Amino acid sequence: ETIGMDPMIQQAEDQLHAFLFQAVYHNPVAKQEESKAELLIETLYRYFLQHPTAMSPDYQAIAERFDLDRAVCDYISGMTDQYAIYKFEEYFVPKAWNA
Repeated sequence: ETIGMDPMIQQAEDQLHAFLFQAVYHNPVAKQEESKAELLIETLYRYFLQHPTAMSPDYQAIAERFDLDRAVCDYISGMTDQYAIYKFEEYFVPKAWNA
C-alpha cells in the first residue's frame, strides 16, 4: 500500500508551492531586500557574540550550558523580522538628542 496525500490536498499543496515561489522566493522586490537582511542578521550575530548579556537570560543559560555560538544562533532565529529590525535599530542606529 502507498502512503500519500489525498488528491485534493496534493492539488492545494501544489498551488501553494507555486504561489510561494512566484510571490515570495523569486519575487524581485524580496530579492532586492535579501542582502540587507543578510547584513542585519550577520551584524546582530556579531553583536551578541561580543555582548551575550544583551540576550535574554534563557539564552545566556544556553550559552553557559552548551556554547555561545549556538545560543546566539537560536536567539536570532527565534526573532520575528520586526523584532530583529528593532534590535538592529536599538544597537546601531543613532538616536536624536537635544544639546
